[in-house]
Amino acid sequence: MLLLNIHLFFESVPNALAELARYSDRQFYVDWWNAVTVEEFIQKWFKLPYIFFYRHGFVRLVLKYHMNQTLARIITFIFYSVSMELVLILALGVYKCYTLKLLMVALMWHIIQLRFPPIDPNIFNTVTLFGFL
Repeated sequence: MLLLNIHLFFESVPNALAELARYSDRQFYVDWWNAVTVEEFIQKWFKLPYIFFYRHGFVRLVLKYHMNQTLARIITFIFYSVSMELVLILALGVYKCYTLKLLMVALMWHIIQLRFPPIDPNIFNTVTLFGFL
């Protein structure tokens, strides 16, 4: 049920609004099933929130506050996770924090991926996709 609601709020509704506003030529998502890293998966699956947090979070932390890019990525991902959980809490009225917990596990996996680059991208692709299932 939770995955259905996440799909509804973060993928179907933006696409429906784009069709109504005649912006159907916009690219809201791309081939997320080919993602090798967690960051690439989030970037492709949740394209609109990712662009927003990249522009207003990551870029500002790096350029204005001269923060390390890895630390800025982690902080931006934490803000992204909390805000996504808040949207689901406000929309559904249920406070379980499943999404936040799963995204924190994804953050740990992302840190491991940053520390140890993939030898074979297919292995990381498989582990990333099964990690989200």
